[in-house]
Amino acid sequence: MNNIPRDFYNSITQALTHRAENPSSIQPERQQMKQHLQQEEQFYSSSKARNSRVFAHSLNQVNDNLISHEHKGFPAQKAEGYINLASDVYRGKRSNASAFAESSGQWLDAFRSAATQKDKIDCAVGAGMNAGGALFAGALDSNDYKTGKAFHSVKE
Repeated sequence: MNNIPRDFYNSITQALTHRAENPSSIQPERQQMKQHLQQEEQFYSSSKARNSRVFAHSLNQVNDNLISHEHKGFPAQKAEGYINLASDVYRGKRSNASAFAESSGQWLDAFRSAATQKDKIDCAVGAGMNAGGALFAGALDSNDYKTGKAFHSVKE
């Protein structure tokens, strides 16, 4: 019980910082998400879409950071949820703020079924960081609508 503040600190630090050493192994769900985000970015870059992709960029950065720390506690259903949300953002079917908010809710659902204290802390951190992301992304989404960028989504 007395390790909870330290565990929160470690979970947040690993999500926000990159470790210099190469990881000896990568959780398959994280590798799958990394590859999916790279494919989506290539597809997006070849289109005429101009809307902000802060959700996908943040997701990619945090995933890379957690890979560098050899984080292995990524639930498979959460990986699938992130892949779907990122695809929707890239294709202009969902705003960044809505993707962050949905992701926060998914982390809360995962919290309920988390088996260990560490898993619960990781879920709470994920829910909190994504809720914060929704607040900040709302301003970017608003700017995309004001400038018309939100109306230039990907044509498949």
